[in-house]
Formats: sequence, C-alpha cells, structure tokens
Amino acid sequence: MVQLDLRTTNLSTLTPLDVIEEVINNQGWRLNRLQEEEIAAEYHGRWCEYSLHFAWSREIQALHFTCAFDLRIPQEKTNDVNNLLALINDRLWLGHFCVWQEEVLPMFRHAFPLRGTDCHLSGHSWCQRWPPPRSQPTQANESP
Repeated sequence: MVQLDLRTTNLSTLTPLDVIEEVINNQGWRLNRLQEEEIAAEYHGRWCEYSLHFAWSREIQALHFTCAFDLRIPQEKTNDVNNLLALINDRLWLGHFCVWQEEVLPMFRHAFPLRGTDCHLSGHSWCQRWPPPRSQPTQANESP
C-alpha cells in the first residue's frame, strides 16, 4: 500500500479525496476509487454495514459526503422513521439525515464547502502551518 507523505508530496496536485483515500486504506476498509473525484467505501459496523460515498467538486471546491446505513425500513415504519429523522435533524448544526427513497435506507448527507479556506489542499500548502509530529511525548512542564 502506498502511503501519502505530506512532507514530500506536491500539495497543489492533491484533492481532499487523496487524503480520505489514505485514511480509509489505513483503516483497512473496502475502498473503490470510482473516478478521479469520487470514492466509495464500505465499513462493517457493529449493527450494520455502512456505505460511504465521497465526491469532490473542483468547480465549487466542495466535498460531498454520504453515509448510507444498511437498515431496511419496513413500509409501515417509513413515516415513523421520517418523523424521527426530522427530530434528529432539528438538533444538528451541519448535515442531515434522510431516507434514500430508491433503496429505503436511512442515510446521512453533508457537503463541506472549502472555497476560500486553508482546509482544502488544491493550491494551498496548509500542511506546512503545522509542525511535524513529535517522536517523544511532551513533558508535563513543556508547552506544546
């Protein structure tokens, strides 16, 4: 497995998907790079399978994230589940839960707009702002 070394990688050629791909690979999850700007991954959780989808848009410089839960909703429970998700969404600051109508699965969706921030990698060397990881733990009397 090739590892992404941010110290030697040309950051102007990276997208957030490159970093996400590295994280997913390091976790050992199943990964499929569908296109240059799209990744699908699967994670086997305690209660269900999670289908993760990441899409990067260069035009609007945003990352779209979707996580579908492999929990089939019985037809007679659809209204109850939609009402529950609406209550949950009322408490969320970012993203939202919904039911994927085609598959009748609950899912979480969120878009991360990154235009004008130092958070996206394209054309920015944001990694250079942070010091490299320390090889030894910080002493109790030493400030980080």
